[in-house]
Amino acid sequence: MWRGKLLWTSGAPSARISVAWEAAVDEWSALSRVVKLRTPIVLSPTGGALAKLALPVRWGAGAPLGTGRQWMPWVHLNDLVNAYRYALATPSMQGAFNVCAAEQVDNRTFTRTLATVLGRPLFLPAVPAFALRLALGDLSSILLEGSAASSQRLRDTGFVYRYERLEDALKELVG
Repeated sequence: MWRGKLLWTSGAPSARISVAWEAAVDEWSALSRVVKLRTPIVLSPTGGALAKLALPVRWGAGAPLGTGRQWMPWVHLNDLVNAYRYALATPSMQGAFNVCAAEQVDNRTFTRTLATVLGRPLFLPAVPAFALRLALGDLSSILLEGSAASSQRLRDTGFVYRYERLEDALKELVG
């Protein structure tokens, strides 16, 4: 239980924060409807993760990170905003929902798709995990660890995504 203490679990710092946040929010469930929208990497044309991921690719220096096999759930900003609107307007929704596109990709596929959309080559070897750990310390776990997520529970409520495929989302955002 939360009760003012940070819950510690195994895994990345972001996972521990998420567990603590959800536990704190659940304390309100006796007083009101609680909807938790679990948010992956948000793809936006105005910065954020996409701008940082696209920069080396634009320079022709893009490469997968670590093994490249780590999952990278993602959502287009417009779909995320629409999910929040939908949750507010749908009284039957309660609990946790993953707000991620149906197409699950790993880091290698994400980077390759981004390079294709930007019309840039992708030929460099993967950035070694140890190099990321040296440069970023604990923050490297955000880039090197990933987990697949399913948005089926959200879809089952009737929510419809506009951007299901990564290539379509990237073309709209940076293409």
